[in-house]
Amino acid sequence: MKMLKDKKIIALIIVLSVFTLGYFILVNKVSYAFVQTSNLDELYEVTINAIKETSVVYAQQNMDKFENNILSFSVQDLVDNKLVVTNSEGEVANPKNSKEPLNSHVITVKYIDGKYEVKVDN
Repeated sequence: MKMLKDKKIIALIIVLSVFTLGYFILVNKVSYAFVQTSNLDELYEVTINAIKETSVVYAQQNMDKFENNILSFSVQDLVDNKLVVTNSEGEVANPKNSKEPLNSHVITVKYIDGKYEVKVDN
């Protein structure tokens, strides 16, 4: 009888150890998922800033297209002119939402007193 109880206790310890180990692995994976959200926001800002900088280059190349010191175009225009990096499908990746590329975003460049002001709309 005592031997049977000892085997049950050992089996219980093994089962609890496996579940505890699984719990810690799951918590570790889930906690990193939350940390990456802030990194995605930072990556999105970096991507938008790169698009803004590239937009100034595009605007300088197309000074004849300005109307009332304003030039509007989409990110797709930058893609067509090979000024931004795209994925294999020709889309500018959106770090926040992989299902919605940035190609359709509208960029407005204002040229005032020799300076460019760039705004990227959603």
